[in-house]
Amino acid sequence: MVLLFLCHGNRDVKGLRITQQMKSTFVQPKFGFDSVTSVDYFWRFANEILLPSIYPTHWYNGDKKNWRNRHFLTDEQSYRVGPARLRQLRVQEHKCPLVGTATKNCRGHFDFNHEETRDFLPGWRSFSDHPSNYSDDDLIDDPTVIAWQYQSGFELRGVPFIGDLSVYPGGGYSAELGVNFESGKFVLSSLFNHSWIDHQTRAVFAEFTVYNPNINLFTSVQLLTEFPPVGAAVTYTSILTFRLYQYLGAYGTIMILAQVIFVIRLLVLTFSTIRLLAKQRFKFFQDPWNSFETLILCLDWTVASLYAFQVVLTNFTMDAFHENKRKYVNFQQVTMIGYIFGTMLSISAFFGIIRFLKLLRFNKRIGMLTSVLKNSAKQWPGFFVMAAVFFISFIHIGYVVFSAFLEDFKTILSSMETMFSLMMGRPLYKQLLSSYRIFGPFFYFVFCFTAAFIIINVLIAIINESYGLTLEVVKQKKNDYEIIDFMLKRFAKWSGIKFFQPPSKEKPPKPEPMSPSKVPLPPLTYNVSEPYRENLIDFQKTLDKYLYDLEMKYSKHMPLEEFRDEVMAEMDKVSSRNQIIQREIFRNRKYIPRQAHSRSLSLQQGSQSTLSKSTGSGQASSKSGSKYLAQPAKK
Repeated sequence: MVLLFLCHGNRDVKGLRITQQMKSTFVQPKFGFDSVTSVDYFWRFANEILLPSIYPTHWYNGDKKNWRNRHFLTDEQSYRVGPARLRQLRVQEHKCPLVGTATKNCRGHFDFNHEETRDFLPGWRSFSDHPSNYSDDDLIDDPTVIAWQYQSGFELRGVPFIGDLSVYPGGGYSAELGVNFESGKFVLSSLFNHSWIDHQTRAVFAEFTVYNPNINLFTSVQLLTEFPPVGAAVTYTSILTFRLYQYLGAYGTIMILAQVIFVIRLLVLTFSTIRLLAKQRFKFFQDPWNSFETLILCLDWTVASLYAFQVVLTNFTMDAFHENKRKYVNFQQVTMIGYIFGTMLSISAFFGIIRFLKLLRFNKRIGMLTSVLKNSAKQWPGFFVMAAVFFISFIHIGYVVFSAFLEDFKTILSSMETMFSLMMGRPLYKQLLSSYRIFGPFFYFVFCFTAAFIIINVLIAIINESYGLTLEVVKQKKNDYEIIDFMLKRFAKWSGIKFFQPPSKEKPPKPEPMSPSKVPLPPLTYNVSEPYRENLIDFQKTLDKYLYDLEMKYSKHMPLEEFRDEVMAEMDKVSSRNQIIQREIFRNRKYIPRQAHSRSLSLQQGSQSTLSKSTGSGQASSKSGSKYLAQPAKK
């Protein structure tokens, strides 16, 4: 959350409104920057749009502005920070490779090796051919003289800039337009009269910086006009909005608190990581999550270092502005460091959010993505080789055939971007048809068919096969923990708060079933020496209840076949117990009266037949023991 707050605190949604306002003021009007297609149109834009918008002199009703209000642009909200300037980059002349051409000297494309770095007099006259009449004070104070002197990127405090046609350094020939409309008009007239833009000019930057105090945002504007050796002009607009004063108001206090928390967390994680690394040594990097944590730690330290450097550079730049407000102050270094800082901070926040997957590792479906990629790893090299050969062939065909007609194929890199976007569904049929009536549509349909029906389908087949294998493995796994319970336990351990423990979903452990041989027989409720029929009936009922309880208990913990075997083993012991009872009865016969002797014998014979039948019936079915034991009693 702290990282996300820092990311959003570094940007403002109102920056888009400022960018749109700058474009509507300088780029989109009738004679705006988009209309520049030649040197003449550039001077028209500079005199009719650029200069009046940066240095307004009158209100909308015609009243003249005072000196304070003249520091604001025509939108009356953006405060101009210092003057604006024009910066030019030139190339050296060289002999033309062809003999007999109309001119002896030629000028090629811009590159660092052929950049013009000499000093000149107005009109691009060399000092050797025309002795200078300017003193050192003129070279320092007069902008019409300084505009012809080369200054390096270190002197101008500039940074390299990537245009449409080339990469340009931060130096060049700088012409500041002053702090009011009159001085700016004078500088532009002097540059125009002395042909400041000529055949050796390859790029001209119009640069200025504004500040909107209402929303506390700075805006750096760079309007690049490139003049290629083939003629015409190519425009490129760069409008960057950033915040330098971050500690204003209540929001600034919260920002300071978030930064302190970030630094404390960074120090704690660094200490714990170093301690774990010293303990585990080489085993530390065997865990992928440890390597991931180390990567995030390095990114966080990079973010902290860039922020400290940005603060120092911002203070240095603002001190230079307050020292001389009539001189142009370059904020390009600040904006570059700021955007690098924002990019690294966003990457760190991205990996920080991905780190939450570590908390979800207990769920068996979270790792399906990595498992799918891991299972298909052996098939990726062959697929990528086939796809690379396919794309390289079409990229070169598109570059060779369409580079002279379509901007999308002007370079190898742009051709690569175009082919990838075409595979993703970008419509390009009309442009290809207008360039080549026959080959254009043929190229389009062949590429789409090959990309959609072969390359993509092969990729889907590889992923689908790996997904099927992974799904079978995932179905066999079990979730060891529930993520919500795990997070509550971790928070309770960290905070000391005891939460209500939800009932466990795990089934209670089953009691180990007792072997039937170890189950004690129920005690008899009568004396076996008294052979009464009522006692035998009670014995049958007790045995019947015992068998029923045994069946109900063991049927829950063992299969029916195993239970039947156990019951039959117990029933086999009934005959031996009956024999013991009979011996006891015969041993006590002499104590039984003669009158009851016959009755005793009949009862013994009845009980013996009853027990034998009950034994046979017990072996036949264990679930109906009570029924078979009760049957002789009825007889």
